[in-house]
Amino acid sequence: MTDTNREQQADALIARMKKARGYMYPEWEFAARQDPEFVEAYNRLYEQSLGEGQHVSAKVREFVAIALLCFRGGERGGLVAHMKRAIQLGATPAELPALRAFLERPDLDAVRASSVEVYGDCDPPPQAIVMLRGVDPNIGLITKYGLIEPHAD
Repeated sequence: MTDTNREQQADALIARMKKARGYMYPEWEFAARQDPEFVEAYNRLYEQSLGEGQHVSAKVREFVAIALLCFRGGERGGLVAHMKRAIQLGATPAELPALRAFLERPDLDAVRASSVEVYGDCDPPPQAIVMLRGVDPNIGLITKYGLIEPHAD
């Protein structure tokens, strides 16, 4: 394949992936430019399992990606990117800690997950999983965290 053909194939692939996902991580764009055939094969697998038009929401597809990365020991950057995307898609501060609990303890049948928002100064409890802590220009200091507790039947 000539360099021109490879560039055209990479450009078309990148455009397709961005359109389908609404985003594209820089490392995948780099990979597509280096080896468009490999990324094309990966993209086909992605579309068959996690692409639009499947029977689960984009948020749940991000949960699946998080679970797969945790299972295989994925690098932290990819895991954090999928967690941020899940939050952008509506994941609550309770859902991600609940997902974490099920990943850490596959024997669990149920958990009680709650999310807490505190406006003003706050020291979350030690078992809290802090999702956001910062200053909002309109409301001031805000902390969002999740708590996981055993579910009593």
